[in-house]
Amino acid sequence: MSSHTTIYKINNRIRLLTSVLTIGLIFGFLSLTEQLFFDFRETFVLFLIVISAKIFQSLSTFYGTMMVIKKQFKINFIINIIAFFGNIFISLVLFPKFGLYGIATASMISLGLRKFTLVYYFNSIIRAKH
Repeated sequence: MSSHTTIYKINNRIRLLTSVLTIGLIFGFLSLTEQLFFDFRETFVLFLIVISAKIFQSLSTFYGTMMVIKKQFKINFIINIIAFFGNIFISLVLFPKFGLYGIATASMISLGLRKFTLVYYFNSIIRAKH
């Protein structure tokens, strides 16, 4: 089995597991807020934003690990630092107007950009090797 096949299979398993667990978390949240925690019903949108950020996080971990395996420490570090400070900056901009929704959105944006940047650089490294 080639390393590309292995990478593809692992990434698909991560996507599948993330999707299944996300659906489970959403149903769990809806069940809990309908049966036990009535005061938290209005936080569903916030919950979805945070879940979206966590989906980006879980899907990017694989690429960050692969960058380290490919000895791309500096690029991986720079991407993570930019995402970190980007999250802080976007949070500072969005918090005054949107409160917790702004912070959650900032996390979603920065983690999403981090994921797509890691994918882009990882794919460019793979293309360069062939």
